[in-house]
Amino acid sequence: LEKAREIIMALRMDSLRHSLVEIPVELVGAAAAAQPSGSGSEHTNGADSELAAANTLSHIIYARLESAVIRPLHSQLLACCDQMAETGNTTDLAFEAKRCELRACGQEYYGIPAELQSPSGWAVVISKLNALSSGDAQVSLLPSKQLALLVTAASSVYTAFASEQTGKAAVISGDDFLPIFIYIVVQSQLTKLSQMWHYMYYLADPVLLRGE
Repeated sequence: LEKAREIIMALRMDSLRHSLVEIPVELVGAAAAAQPSGSGSEHTNGADSELAAANTLSHIIYARLESAVIRPLHSQLLACCDQMAETGNTTDLAFEAKRCELRACGQEYYGIPAELQSPSGWAVVISKLNALSSGDAQVSLLPSKQLALLVTAASSVYTAFASEQTGKAAVISGDDFLPIFIYIVVQSQLTKLSQMWHYMYYLADPVLLRGE
């Protein structure tokens, strides 16, 4: 796994040289979409624009290399993930057994305050999380896409709460988030969590791993 990541990182500059014709078109569109709205100092906007462009370019390069290196080795890399998690299968089996017991428990069982509980049972977030196990080739083969979906699902906790709790003053804090997300994972259809963790941790873009 570490060797695969080393190869991807080493090839970044080569990929940039060979993609000079295609990358700027994608970069301009992505950077333009990331531009903040509203007024501000010209200097600050310029600095933000350069940083956004650099980050976007880095992600584009890594995504292309990730696809080129990981796709052909997908089965072997997943086998490595299983080997690295020596107790992974046991852990996953224990989790599934416990999840079956906990699925019938209400949100209060997880320590979610009444004012923060979702009337829909966080259905929108669960649906986003289930996309990780959708079987879609674009998602299942590429770790950075899996990581992006995970972050999107986690972030949607706040938007889902805001849409369901209109008119209430309650706010989800960092401490509140954990029991909510545990409830969501239990109610989801995610499988092979040990394998998924190793796959994302060792092969996703390291820059993304330092963020949310």
